[in-house]
Amino acid sequence: MTHGIFLNLFEIDPPTEFQLMTFPWSAEIDVKQLRRDVLPAFLFASDRTKHIYCYGQSSDKTVEIGFHSDTVGVYDDPRLTGRILLDAITNHLITQFQFDLQHRPHTAKIHEVTDYQSRLAQIEKRIDVYPSYKIQTVFLKVAGELRFFLLVRPRARYRFSHKLAKIQEAVDLAGRYVRLNCPSDCTVYKCELYDYRHQLAGPFAKLTTDQSFRCEYLDVGGANSQSVKLAEDSRFGFNMPLEICELEASVATISAIITARLGAATASKAIVDLRVATGDLLRSSPRSVINTQVGQTRHQEIATLLAKLTGDISVFGKGTFHVSSDPIQGIEGGLAPEDTYFEEDVPDGSEVDEHDDSF
Repeated sequence: MTHGIFLNLFEIDPPTEFQLMTFPWSAEIDVKQLRRDVLPAFLFASDRTKHIYCYGQSSDKTVEIGFHSDTVGVYDDPRLTGRILLDAITNHLITQFQFDLQHRPHTAKIHEVTDYQSRLAQIEKRIDVYPSYKIQTVFLKVAGELRFFLLVRPRARYRFSHKLAKIQEAVDLAGRYVRLNCPSDCTVYKCELYDYRHQLAGPFAKLTTDQSFRCEYLDVGGANSQSVKLAEDSRFGFNMPLEICELEASVATISAIITARLGAATASKAIVDLRVATGDLLRSSPRSVINTQVGQTRHQEIATLLAKLTGDISVFGKGTFHVSSDPIQGIEGGLAPEDTYFEEDVPDGSEVDEHDDSF
């Protein structure tokens, strides 16, 4: 991280302490299994304090398996504090503004939240564009004082306007990737697909009525129901209920689908329209041009998100904190690389399950 101005960093004023459920961490404890056992609560294993912490919805129930309530200082483990703040901010956006979380919160250290209530554009009546944000917490040591910040990176999410089955009626989807679209509020925590929500399942092969995986939450799937058969090199070796599958709206797939239906010229125009909708291009004649003020566009997008974080943000009903709506414009004295820390979006075994979108 270099010296300078960080327009996408917003200071967090955390509480002085947290009330958490805690348990001593020993080598005999299977943290990954314990994390699943305490869902929907959050679990964090601290290498610094040698304790396991539980917080969030239903965390108090962990007293039944030996956890006890304790007060933890905000500086006892900055990584723990950062994770609690991130989970609380994400929970605030979901519960107060109906944002959608792209991955289960315990499978990534960087969260992506999407506002499906505020469509930016619809392209060729086939592609919907929505604002989305990657958010993470950062802690920096400034003039000897540890301070916490929210880092926001705006982006966009594309989604086909029609269901997979309807698209398949018009275009051959063989080889196109399918994404799992399990319900965000699913409470079947032992489901083997639970952690894979919004991740790629594999290439589409065909629609079938052969026996498929049964979704207990939606009560769909099983014998004689319409399902998606995936190609052999897929993440899962069983058929998926059609109701929890959607066609991945990558630029390549969007271009191929529109080309097949409306021709290459319309597909090319649609891709330009996507870039206009996301602010990368400006509409112009005879052709759209690069938006040289894209930084200002991104700043406005970030401000839209920060407007939803004004006032008290609850730490799952146990205290509150605030996020500044003003971006950091400079750091007195500059920054040295060793003064900064933020968690990369890479699983590390003890903290997250090892899932990704690659094949």
